[in-house]
Amino acid sequence: MPELEALVVFAISFVILLLPVRLAAGLAEARRRSFAWCLVALIAASFLYYVGLLIAPMYGSIVAFVLSGVGFMLILHTGFFTGLGVSLMYFLFSLAIAWGLTELGYGQFAHRTFGDILDLLNLLN
Repeated sequence: MPELEALVVFAISFVILLLPVRLAAGLAEARRRSFAWCLVALIAASFLYYVGLLIAPMYGSIVAFVLSGVGFMLILHTGFFTGLGVSLMYFLFSLAIAWGLTELGYGQFAHRTFGDILDLLNLLN
């Protein structure tokens, strides 16, 4: 049974991580909106975000945000500013989902899935 539980947790985590990208791509009217393309875009944007943090230690967050927008732009086939919008909407939707899971009492599950975002919420409180 632990395998089934791990599979269920993985499936829920997978959907929770991809749902904000899918919603943002739908709102931005991206040409590629399927969950598969959203997964590829999320991986590419996350990698580019990390590269941005490595490249510019002083202005890392700004560079990382722009590079993640470029990742969304290239994979989802949107314009540059739309890619930045997808990146921003992804962050906001993830923040809302993490907050909602925490409020519903699934804090431990939410922390494993959205650890960095929840740490930011703790700093804001």
